[in-house]
Amino acid sequence: MRLAPTQQDTDSAQAWPVGYPQTPHRGRSTVSSDAPGIVIILILGLAAFAFWIWAIVDVVRVPDDSMFKAGNKLVWILVIVITGVIGAIIYLVVGRPAPGSLGGAMSPPADPDRPPPPPPGAIG
Repeated sequence: MRLAPTQQDTDSAQAWPVGYPQTPHRGRSTVSSDAPGIVIILILGLAAFAFWIWAIVDVVRVPDDSMFKAGNKLVWILVIVITGVIGAIIYLVVGRPAPGSLGGAMSPPADPDRPPPPPPGAIG
């Protein structure tokens, strides 16, 4: 039974593990070499998140379910929320209404008491 460590015990405890370099890397940071990759991944992630939000907002802004190429508003919101960016791409390709069919600036319904406008060329 040994109570005190021997010289052999202290030497083996200070040895580097197998497979590691024998000298420590002091003063060198490996983060700077990975910075461009991290920035690119961050930008792509933010773009994907913005596209995902845009798809949800686009679905919500469609005034009538019959305007979708396929499905309805609830189905598309569920597809986009559950599948993320892949669902947004599927919505863009399969379900988004044609750009002219949304009627972005819809005119209010005609007032029955108001007379119709004059024909072109009648004034002047």
